[in-house]
Amino acid sequence: MAAAICAPAEAQETGTLIQRKAAQIQDRGKNAARLTMESFAECLVSRSRGRVTKFAGMRVDDPGYGKYLRSLFDAAGDACLSGGQLQFNSMVFRGTVFQALYAAEFPTSSAPVDFSALPSSGYRDRYGGEVPPAARNAIALEQFGECVARADGAGVRALLGANANSSDETARFNALVPRFSACIPKGETLAFSKIVLKGALAEGMYWLSKAAEDSAAAAP
Repeated sequence: MAAAICAPAEAQETGTLIQRKAAQIQDRGKNAARLTMESFAECLVSRSRGRVTKFAGMRVDDPGYGKYLRSLFDAAGDACLSGGQLQFNSMVFRGTVFQALYAAEFPTSSAPVDFSALPSSGYRDRYGGEVPPAARNAIALEQFGECVARADGAGVRALLGANANSSDETARFNALVPRFSACIPKGETLAFSKIVLKGALAEGMYWLSKAAEDSAAAAP
């Protein structure tokens, strides 16, 4: 079957385009693309956790990364797809996958939110000393997400649990603005859409939480 992601044409994301048939459309207004992508990612994680986890752990400069990303659409099958069309970029898809993966693996209120005793998540280390150009944006976003999660893990977790484009989400974003500013390197300006920003925070939170979990398991 053809892979498929969907939303109305007026709700397109721009970037590297992957045109597919459709994930479950929840809204035909301005939020359609975002809600559809998040719904698809949740379904994908629930049906193919192992494959999604493998994707999450891949280096983005891996020659097979793009091909594997596209293969995840087929893995979801008709249960996650319906009619419509959506144009979106891989950064948006990656972010929504991490939102869904974090929610699936750390669903309870006992999930870690204090990472002050954790020296590193280990994410940056997998790329070695020099940042590969192909991975620069992905690493910058993940490191930004980690920085904010370290500064206010409880706030980030609350944001990740808020419904897209709700008043609660807006309030959670606003509460984190001082943290965002502190985590942007001096001299640089970063501009994010909400879906990309939330995805970066989810990825940073995910890798810190995994590292905290591993550290706790290794403790005597």
